[in-house]
Amino acid sequence: MPSKDLEFTAQWSSQMGVGYVLEVYEMTTNGEYADAPTTTINFSDGVVGEIRSVEYTAPTGFTLDLAKSVLSGEIPDPLADTLVLKAYASRNQYTF
Repeated sequence: MPSKDLEFTAQWSSQMGVGYVLEVYEMTTNGEYADAPTTTINFSDGVVGEIRSVEYTAPTGFTLDLAKSVLSGEIPDPLADTLVLKAYASRNQYTF
């Protein structure tokens, strides 16, 4: 095999099927969010470098806290990090 004047051609494609997570935090009856998520939803359709957004509908009696929530982000290299999105559902308060 020659040791010089070599030419190589490579084909690169984005890594597909990368996992990311949505952590859901529901406000407790004392008006605070727990440190641990109420629910975790795992996804596996990410593509490295692409932006992923999730839609979350708060359950009855709650409202999505858009100011606190992080519902989109860039899919990182899975060897370096994992995208963790967060949805915060504040408890509705009623006065009778």
